Amino acid sequence: MTEQNAIQTQPLDASELTACFFCDKGMMHSGDLHFYEVEIRQCLVDVSNVQRMQGMEMMMGGHVPLARALSPDNTVAQRIGPKKRRLVCASCALHQQSPVALLCEGE
Repeated sequence: MTEQNAIQTQPLDASELTACFFCDKGMMHSGDLHFYEVEIRQCLVDVSNVQRMQGMEMMMGGHVPLARALSPDNTVAQRIGPKKRRLVCASCALHQQSPVALLCEGE
């Protein structure tokens, strides 16, 4: 395997294991050798900055990259609160209606 194709890994300690957020079972209860670690953080829109950015885009004739380059601040939201970390077993994650399955679809 070339260095370019090497999979990047980070160890997960046994003390970090929790039950599946959805089914409350262990991570390998169905025999799968993989599971998902999901981090979620809430964000709050910075309305005044968004309105200012939209005004700048209108002044630039809809040329968004130019408006962003000339804008003093391109902040559209503020992250609030800590990240919430959850583990999800493979069977729950790959269930058709699972948020994790929907997120992985785009990869």
